[in-house]
Amino acid sequence: MKFNIFLITDLFLVVFFGLIQSLPLISFYGVKPDLLLSLLVVFLFFTENFWQYFILVLAGSIALKYSTTATFEVIVFVIIMTSAFYLKKYFSTHEFLAILGVTMILSVLFYGIINYTFIVNDIYRFVLEIIYNILASVIFWLILDNANKNNASF
Repeated sequence: MKFNIFLITDLFLVVFFGLIQSLPLISFYGVKPDLLLSLLVVFLFFTENFWQYFILVLAGSIALKYSTTATFEVIVFVIIMTSAFYLKKYFSTHEFLAILGVTMILSVLFYGIINYTFIVNDIYRFVLEIIYNILASVIFWLILDNANKNNASF
């Protein structure tokens, strides 16, 4: 089996942002962007191997909720993120636009399943979180796209 330094780097980033997400460190106007979802959406378009992507999703989920039992939110997150891998071929061929659309769709889908009342009762915060998620995806995409063009991986 060949050692893949890029997978190790990607795993580090996913675990790092999963841990940041799980701590009360980043909040803008009372809203926390879903950094892990945003990063995994970008990796979705940079990873061709399902199992590599699945490992990233699992590592991020464990970092997000580091406990011995899987919560409903974590199970939904894993299902949505891994399903997106197979659905990515139906999105725009323009990677940047696809990342924007997928980030928005997965954010809505995730909250629609785990807590639809959040969407209905606090639409302002929900829309703000989607905007933050999209901005985070754009930043991650710019970094990874630039690194990819320079034959490096983050």
